[in-house]
Amino acid sequence: MQNKFWKPEEKLPGVNLERGNVDQLVTITQNKKLPITDKSSGKTTQVPVFLHEASWTAGNKSIACTQPNRLATISIANKVASDRNCTIGTEVGYKVRFDHTNNLKSSSTKILFLTDGELFRELLEDPFLNKFSVIILDELHERSIFQDLNLTLIKKVLGKRDDLRVVISSATLDAIKFQKFFNEDKLIKVANEKKVAEILSVEGRHFPVYIQYLMEPCLNYIETLIETVKNIHKFENVGDILVFLSEKDEVEDVVSLLNEISGSLYAVPLYSGLTVQEQLKTLERAPSGNRKVIVSTSVAETSVTIDERLVGVVYVIDSGLTKLKVFDPKSGLESHITTTISKANADQRAGRAGRTRPGKVFRLYTEDTYYKFANNIIPEIQRSNLASAVLSMKALGIENVARFDYISPPPSKLIIHSLELLYSLKAVDDYGRLTIPFGMNIAESPINPMISTMLLSSEKLECGEEALSIAAMLLVQNVFLTPSGYRKEAEKEKIKYSVEEGDHITLLNVFNSFIQSKQSQRYCQQNYLNHKSLNRAYQIRQKLKIFLVNLGIKIKSCKGDTEVIRKCILSGFFSQVAEISNDGSYRSVRDKELV
Repeated sequence: MQNKFWKPEEKLPGVNLERGNVDQLVTITQNKKLPITDKSSGKTTQVPVFLHEASWTAGNKSIACTQPNRLATISIANKVASDRNCTIGTEVGYKVRFDHTNNLKSSSTKILFLTDGELFRELLEDPFLNKFSVIILDELHERSIFQDLNLTLIKKVLGKRDDLRVVISSATLDAIKFQKFFNEDKLIKVANEKKVAEILSVEGRHFPVYIQYLMEPCLNYIETLIETVKNIHKFENVGDILVFLSEKDEVEDVVSLLNEISGSLYAVPLYSGLTVQEQLKTLERAPSGNRKVIVSTSVAETSVTIDERLVGVVYVIDSGLTKLKVFDPKSGLESHITTTISKANADQRAGRAGRTRPGKVFRLYTEDTYYKFANNIIPEIQRSNLASAVLSMKALGIENVARFDYISPPPSKLIIHSLELLYSLKAVDDYGRLTIPFGMNIAESPINPMISTMLLSSEKLECGEEALSIAAMLLVQNVFLTPSGYRKEAEKEKIKYSVEEGDHITLLNVFNSFIQSKQSQRYCQQNYLNHKSLNRAYQIRQKLKIFLVNLGIKIKSCKGDTEVIRKCILSGFFSQVAEISNDGSYRSVRDKELV
């Protein structure tokens, strides 16, 4: 293998965050020198605390810090609360979809960690974000839909609030692009001509990270990965290993393989489909005498708080692959495709090593391949179904969504498809305005418009109980388990729940049987069901039921009448209907697209 080493740079002058010295409206922080820059600078965990101690939370104001996913939000909030020696939900709190700390709305919560989607919902409730004095938008390089929308909306808020400050933070950020985006806005200059976006570099720790590439492309990267883990375990010094793969199934397979190889390897999975409790297990110490191997999807690229006393990731193995969600407006279908990562992703992954001591990164691709990667990933807003985003923008009073000030404008065909779908759902009227109350109720829902429409239609069809269960099951992942070595047995058990009426009724049968078993973990093990996912579905169902009750919708049961249930499903998902052709293939009803 070939070695390459980036020498760390000299220290930068300290950054003064006293209230009187923060003169710019927007501060964009990044680690200096790429690649291999994410060396635990503390920008996520320390900057909110510094601002709090500098009196930016005086007068019942709070500091909001966004994170890209549930795991990051909850784990970082718990770490900061622990560092502050306070109970989570008091001085430090968090807010994620379907879960938040009890004292969230209490004036005692001074530092609030929340997902980008939840910050958007805060904007829906209060367009001027009056309870916050500082907004920290962390990990902006991920460029999710809500990150992009929040950027523009907060940019508009800055034109109305001279007392609001914004910090944009990332280790691999195109800082100049974001600086230009804010400084070109006349509203900000009107507020105060001296207050413009500035770039600050926050120094990280200087532990060298050695990068190793394959000299030639490998034929089977899973085999190469396993061999690399074995060699690290055999020849390298102590330290945990973090492995990056593209999808959940690969993660589970590799975990099984590694745990079978050696009793002294302790492999644990990490992906978004796990419960928070299971995800947080990756931050725990391995059993005595074992080397921990965290096998993860891209969820571990950023914001996973690494407590040095518990986790010591020294070695990173990068497959160079990820899964991206891509929407095809012609067929109306979203799919997850496996593709190569960007340079920024590769650098983020490498940044997980060397946080507590010198680290090594093993890239399962050649150096030439790395330099062929795109600099950054395509923003989600340019490749996704925008129906939820457009509906939320309408709820905020943004009527001309096509000419919205996006930092990366989406293709017009995505905007057109979203408006057509919302119109057919009766969420917007002939003029593209939000309908009242139906469209507003959908906009206030924490789930996508099609599932929301299905739930709201359930009252008329008197199948609310069933619709709630199906909706909850659609919002979790990996309900069925297919362990390696037991695939035939798992498929056989799955057939027991399957019915000719379709997958939605199959999911309903699974959920009902889970409830009848009194949520038994043993029952799930015997029937190859994911106990964690089903428990999560149960929790989501409870939240959705509260949402419907608050809207005054009566929840009844159709007593298993599958025809009524399918009519209810169709009310929200009619755009997904396909018909079978003579050759056995399916084509969409509207455009005859092969699906």
